[in-house]
Amino acid sequence: MMNLSEIFDQAHGGEAMQTMARQFGLSADQTQAAVNALLPAFSMGLQKQAESADSLSSIIGMFGTGQHAEAFEVPAKAADPDMLSAGTDFMNQIFGGPQEVGRQMQKQVSQQAAAMSGVSASILQQMMPMIATIILGGLFKGSVNNGLGGLLGQAMQGGLGNIFGQAMNPPPQPKAQNPMGDLFGSFLGPVLGGMFGQQKAAPPPPPADPMSAGLDMLKGMFETGQKMQGQQMAGMQSIFDQMLKAQQK
Repeated sequence: MMNLSEIFDQAHGGEAMQTMARQFGLSADQTQAAVNALLPAFSMGLQKQAESADSLSSIIGMFGTGQHAEAFEVPAKAADPDMLSAGTDFMNQIFGGPQEVGRQMQKQVSQQAAAMSGVSASILQQMMPMIATIILGGLFKGSVNNGLGGLLGQAMQGGLGNIFGQAMNPPPQPKAQNPMGDLFGSFLGPVLGGMFGQQKAAPPPPPADPMSAGLDMLKGMFETGQKMQGQQMAGMQSIFDQMLKAQQK
């Protein structure tokens, strides 16, 4: 299962960084630093969307059709105006919308990433839609390659609520039955039951629901897959916390 870092490692046949370097006039090292600095924000935004069935369904609806797969596969498609527009919509979804809060969020993300990467915030803001559209294509490819097509289809048909509820609230595991324990108490029961062979073994746990397991796999793709500096992660987390406070006002 790919994570966000692996999406960029594999995009454009392994040459996505070179694609973006040419597009924005950066060196390979600058491009790598820029992407590494921005990915935590995309990861946090995706994970925030994964906290509710409706928001996660919206995200899946954006990439689940596969119409952005070419942005992951073909360098020229990643800079296509329609693809970049889809990338902007994706960012609006995970960064607070196209309103003032969302615009400020994206601005602060670019400024934080600029401080970490040494690439100017203005260039980073131009890079973000292209990064977003590559992520959209990569999420689709990773999902399909790992057998999650059924999950994508069910989510886009509005059937994610039950799956989400099962994943967030798994059924309690059955307790071992111990008749002797019921009769003699929690201490003597297990002892005597074991002596006389009357203690029943716990039944095996029920098999994992494949859709819930698939949902967990999908959420794993939202991870950066990298060890980020504590200062970098703290800075991005602070931006998201501020956004949430602003939305709640």
